Amino acid sequence: MLIERREFEATYLSGAVVAADLGLADVGPTSVSEVAQRAQQIARVTNVPLLVDADSGFGEAMNVARAAQLFVDAGVAALDLEDQVNEALRPPRRQTGRRTCRGHPSRVRRRRGKS
Repeated sequence: MLIERREFEATYLSGAVVAADLGLADVGPTSVSEVAQRAQQIARVTNVPLLVDADSGFGEAMNVARAAQLFVDAGVAALDLEDQVNEALRPPRRQTGRRTCRGHPSRVRRRRGKS
């Protein structure tokens, strides 16, 4: 396998790669089963440790535990888990015509000034 011939120390499977391979946009439509299956296919053909993008664990706490077990069973060495709220569970936001970011410097300065 190419990654072994090039002597890489590890390899990374991103959600974008799995989505593209399935002909999907990288906006979260892939399931944990699809990602775990692709990870298993890669882990099966190489001894190089595989790190997998597990997004936010594919749901709530029980889903994260299930995902972790699927990836362990697939032979994955490590997971990249993000700490974020599942977009599908967020209440709809009112459109105001402007965009802000929670970590935007102007908002941080305003909060510091109020304390």
